[in-house]
Amino acid sequence: MWCVITHCDLDKPDPEIIKKKIESFKKWGGFEVPMENVIQFNNTKESLQPLVDKLKDGNMKFCENLE
Repeated sequence: MWCVITHCDLDKPDPEIIKKKIESFKKWGGFEVPMENVIQFNNTKESLQPLVDKLKDGNMKFCENLE
């Protein structure tokens, strides 16, 4: 099972903000998010590669070049 949570800011969040968000998910949502499952997207294809790598083991197909 996957849960994608997005958060938009003008600046990249510092690790303390990410830690507080994870604690909030545990307290209010009842689920834990390991830090190794946090993927920070910086508007580049390369920054999403860790997510793609984790999803590839599932039954999904990925297009390498969308234009």
